[in-house]
Amino acid sequence: MKSMIAATVLGIGVLAFAGCSTTTPTAKTTPKAPSMELPAKVAGKISLDRLQGHEVQMLQRAGDVLLKVRLCVAPDGTVADAKLVEASGHNSYDMAVVSSIKSWQYQPYKAEKDMRVCKTVRVQYDAG
Repeated sequence: MKSMIAATVLGIGVLAFAGCSTTTPTAKTTPKAPSMELPAKVAGKISLDRLQGHEVQMLQRAGDVLLKVRLCVAPDGTVADAKLVEASGHNSYDMAVVSSIKSWQYQPYKAEKDMRVCKTVRVQYDAG
């Protein structure tokens, strides 16, 4: 039996559940690159399926677990880079979150070829 694990991505207002995607319909127009904010996320999830049972139990016992990830979104909406900025103390969890974030898709935007929008986001695991 898989447990449903919730993680809140703070700072961009996204709630993701392991095994479920959050999706938003894509707009037909391509917006200009935002100056400070990430474009709208159109698909993505935080999947912790690769964690072993004992690792999930450790997270559940720990309660609220927080980590920070710096992510950069390319003009085509893909996550061009995601790096752990502040670890949670649970290495397998941190790696699973960063790996999941790298697969997220954002709304494409108009920009110069190599211009990326970057932001540090907080991801909080909620055992409750």
